[in-house]
Amino acid sequence: MLTPGPNGPVRPMTRAAESGTEVWAVARLKPHEGKLEEFKRAAAKCREATRTRDTGTLRYEIHLSADESECVFIEGYRDVDALLEHNANIGALLPAMLSTGSVSAELFGHFSDEFKTRWQGDPVQFFAPLEAARSSAGA
Repeated sequence: MLTPGPNGPVRPMTRAAESGTEVWAVARLKPHEGKLEEFKRAAAKCREATRTRDTGTLRYEIHLSADESECVFIEGYRDVDALLEHNANIGALLPAMLSTGSVSAELFGHFSDEFKTRWQGDPVQFFAPLEAARSSAGA
């Protein structure tokens, strides 16, 4: 349920969000010419696997731009382990989807250096909460 905030409704924080363990992702895929329908089929399979297999996924939304030139995934996970579970659950489906377009992703949360190295070479950016970024910079 949304609660009123000074700038409109806001989602109440979960315990995981309050403790800083939730992780979020925004991924973008730009379909290659002639691959949109193939992408839609592959994305539907990923969405179904997420719905039926994941235990720690808080949000998994797929949005398509009005001109159908870009797709955005908005994903939320209870913690890093839930993100890893999700990746394992859709792992066999990913090559078919990723082959349909150019992909980039942004991950938001607290990630270990070891976790980040798993993504080395992939078009992934990591973002830490402002409070964590300040404390690690000594501010």
